[in-house]
Amino acid sequence: MSFEGEQKAILDPRTFERVLHWRGQVLLKTNANGSKVKHFESGALLQGKLYDDRGNLMGPSFSSKSGVRYRFYVSSALLRGRKAAAGSVSRTPAAEIESAVLAAIQLHQGPDDIRDQPG
Repeated sequence: MSFEGEQKAILDPRTFERVLHWRGQVLLKTNANGSKVKHFESGALLQGKLYDDRGNLMGPSFSSKSGVRYRFYVSSALLRGRKAAAGSVSRTPAAEIESAVLAAIQLHQGPDDIRDQPG
């Protein structure tokens, strides 16, 4: 698929798909009709559910240093270059906030009620 004004692809679609599979970013899931559908997996438990204190959605991101990948959530305002519009906490470590949310859920529901269920 291409749109007017887009540049020509630098990778052919087959190579691009192989790279995504190699990086573990594409999952094949079965939809309601039984067809295989590609889904991109970020590993972010709170994707689409976390907001800063000014109402900006916080999305998953990462950085790498010395071969270690550090995941975090960052305010959409910050990503759009609007630092002044971002909340007081515009970036937070993913493991820290995800652990805190899971602990709160376990405290509320009890440890036996937490199950690995599709999202």
